[in-house]
Amino acid sequence: MATGVSEFPSNDSFIVYLRKGLDWYNGSATMPFSAWDVYTYFYIEAKVFHGYWPYLNASKLRILNNYTIEFTLNEWAPTIPGLLLQNIISTPYEVWKPILVNLTTMNSSQALAYASTIEHFVAPGWFLGPYYDTVSPPYVIMNLDPGSLLEAWAQVFPYHTWQDYNREVIYWWTAGGSGTILNGILAHKISWIQSGQSPANFGVIAKTGFKLYLKDGYMGDFDMMINPAVYPLNITNVRLALAYAVNRTEMVDSWNADNMTLYVPWTYAGFWPNYASLPKWIYKDMYNFTTNLTKATELLESAGLYKKGGQWYLPNGQPFKLTFTVINGWLDTATQWEN
Repeated sequence: MATGVSEFPSNDSFIVYLRKGLDWYNGSATMPFSAWDVYTYFYIEAKVFHGYWPYLNASKLRILNNYTIEFTLNEWAPTIPGLLLQNIISTPYEVWKPILVNLTTMNSSQALAYASTIEHFVAPGWFLGPYYDTVSPPYVIMNLDPGSLLEAWAQVFPYHTWQDYNREVIYWWTAGGSGTILNGILAHKISWIQSGQSPANFGVIAKTGFKLYLKDGYMGDFDMMINPAVYPLNITNVRLALAYAVNRTEMVDSWNADNMTLYVPWTYAGFWPNYASLPKWIYKDMYNFTTNLTKATELLESAGLYKKGGQWYLPNGQPFKLTFTVINGWLDTATQWEN
């Protein structure tokens, strides 16, 4: 939604310049997108929910004109502008104006108590983007905007592919994990889905005539998070040993045992940057560890751990064990960690 940003670290501020000519749409009417929508979002975020505390301050937001807004932080931090710019603006000013007006008269305690009112506010459906939603329980239908609005969005997304798809996409909105999704596929309630299933479930799905692909994300964005404050993970060499010990290729292959074709959506030259073309500040603190069990062993031993009978032990004689916590129903994740 922004066309540019100017930063003024000495003043603890930055200015965001917004794109003109975009509209909110509800399926029949439009409202122009403006700085007031952005102001409303961040004012509520800061005053009621203390978002980005201690940097963001609702009283220091300032609209310079309909397409320019100034953020003045309580103190400067170079990462905050980027974090704020990632937000999806979901608060058309004309809809949220009564709540915004009420908040401007409240102190911090009153604003905090007002959170419940905001959380229970059922806002009418206005959408800022090339698609808008309609609801017909249990289905949510995502509709492509009319051509007159799409012209403006084509400037925002020059590499769009919406012309290659149906103008409507129907979502089956249901609670439940992979089992519910599997049943929906088998009952032909689902025609296309991105889902994490076990190899066994994919074997069942394959027999129904569905075409199966492996999502390309599994080749790069899988991660394990550990708590570096807990012994022995608070020892640098133990953490390094884990980085060398985990075989990422084997993890992916354990889930994709049937060698499903990698799904790669259409791309355009210059659109998806390769790793080397990214700005160095993005990956300067990232390290690429190839599996090296000898190195991992040396690192663990240097930290006082030792191996006996196929089991690693801590210096105090207690077994070194790790418990992995994964989200219930994420069978792809569980399968990879299990292996």
